[in-house]
Amino acid sequence: SAPESDSALRLFDLSLLADTKWEVPWGGKTLATGFGAWAFLFLGIGLLLAPALASSVFHLNFTDPSAPDDKAYFLLLDQSLELVAGLGLVWLITRPYAPLPEDLFSFSLARPFDRRDGWLLWGLIGIGAGFLGVGGTAYLISFLQSQAGMDGQ
Repeated sequence: SAPESDSALRLFDLSLLADTKWEVPWGGKTLATGFGAWAFLFLGIGLLLAPALASSVFHLNFTDPSAPDDKAYFLLLDQSLELVAGLGLVWLITRPYAPLPEDLFSFSLARPFDRRDGWLLWGLIGIGAGFLGVGGTAYLISFLQSQAGMDGQ
């Protein structure tokens, strides 16, 4: 139908998301605690645990610019630890609310480009945003370093 296809073109019309309430069995305190715990784990793993394991257990020289393989192995180690910790945290926080509603954490291959439940649409948006975020950050760091180099001359 024409009105339905017209509204599908307006991807960033948030009225669909605002009109639909998402019911979860936990409240804002649990959500805030979960985000805080995730941030703590993210920083702890990225700044302390992964570098310590990479150096002492796996003997990776990930800070050496001439060792790209070690950097790749370090990233694999770091992301694996982050994944396990993140999924473990989701399990730990949602465990008291078991059994969870059937439609919570459900996944369906139907309607991949639906604005509300479109797994492929939101996945592609996330990948695009990731590229923009990393590219923008790299450009900003490069720009700031070049400015610092000019100021030092």
